[in-house]
Amino acid sequence: MSTLWKQSLARMRNAMLGWGLLLGFWVALVATLYPNFAAEQEALEVLLQAYPQEILAFFGVSRLDDLASPHGFLHVEFFSVAPLLLGIHALLVGVNLILDDEAKGVLDLLMAYPISRTAFFAARVLAALTAMAVILSLIYGGLVLGARWGDLPFTFGELARPMMALALQWWVLFALGLLLAQVLGSRSLAGTLAGAYLVLSFFLTGLTQIEPSLEAWARWTPLYYYPGARVMTEAFDVGAVLTLLLVGAVLVGAAWLHFLHHDIRVHGEATPLSWWLRWRAARFRETSRVGHPR
Repeated sequence: MSTLWKQSLARMRNAMLGWGLLLGFWVALVATLYPNFAAEQEALEVLLQAYPQEILAFFGVSRLDDLASPHGFLHVEFFSVAPLLLGIHALLVGVNLILDDEAKGVLDLLMAYPISRTAFFAARVLAALTAMAVILSLIYGGLVLGARWGDLPFTFGELARPMMALALQWWVLFALGLLLAQVLGSRSLAGTLAGAYLVLSFFLTGLTQIEPSLEAWARWTPLYYYPGARVMTEAFDVGAVLTLLLVGAVLVGAAWLHFLHHDIRVHGEATPLSWWLRWRAARFRETSRVGHPR
């Protein structure tokens, strides 16, 4: 199992380092720019008054104080869009984690080795979680460096709290991509559906700040439970944390059960036509049983 974990992690190495270093540099730059921003409060207040209030509310800015504080500035400039960006990575990893080998015709060869499907699945999921931890560690490192250069008044523990919130978002979206890929058998279809859900979640959560009646729908998205950088000064919502952990675990568990029992394709992916043919074949077998009882 450790060999599979290392091999899977090696495949993610370039993407893992690229995402982590890029986002780490971004958040470090944002943190170092805060002192210059804080020094121009009066000019920024005039600028904010000229902006449409709906746009400001979409990013969680209802008054200048939301942007003037260090954690508010970090939230608007980085942590408000970070779950969308990391969500893309999570979906890509989840969709390709197992289905990529199956589409290339490699998975059936791997399953010929003396390893159970459960161990194989667990090794791949563990590698994905390791990649996520490395990315968040690099982002955290950038945030710590930026906070020190920008003289932001946060402890190491307070700076780590938004990373935990991002990890929960990553976990749910990774699990969603993994399950859709297993059920649909198509990377393009699973990625399209999961990506559409992610974008819809982002806009729906932002629009809830403008139109509260949308909150009932936003509750079905993980981003609704994302506190962003505000969690640096506020306590975690324990109910939200447990909900996201549970939802992710259920989705991963469902993907595991499907992987245990489905027939591995020798090559290629499922297509809408193959789904149609499978449905017709199932209907034909059902009709045959009804028409010719034993």
